[in-house]
Amino acid sequence: MAERRFKGQSNLPDVDLISIAQALLVAECLSFRGAAKMFGTRHSVVGRRIRALEDRLGVSLFERHPGSVLARVFSRNAGRPSSSLTSR
Repeated sequence: MAERRFKGQSNLPDVDLISIAQALLVAECLSFRGAAKMFGTRHSVVGRRIRALEDRLGVSLFERHPGSVLARVFSRNAGRPSSSLTSR
């Protein structure tokens, strides 16, 4: 299955939608393991994908702690569940 990518007309980096969805779910679950379970994959896969997204964006999205993560990037929608952000 080919990954869907989003690239606007700005100078923003090209990112894949799966990575964005996984990042939102990691922020909601507060762990790579919890997000991986919901995606039906291994936490190492989610962790590598998030690290690649962070490298691509040039920012660290999460503070990593043993067994949990905290989101570092917040938006106007930070209080809303990620499912409502992705269902638009």
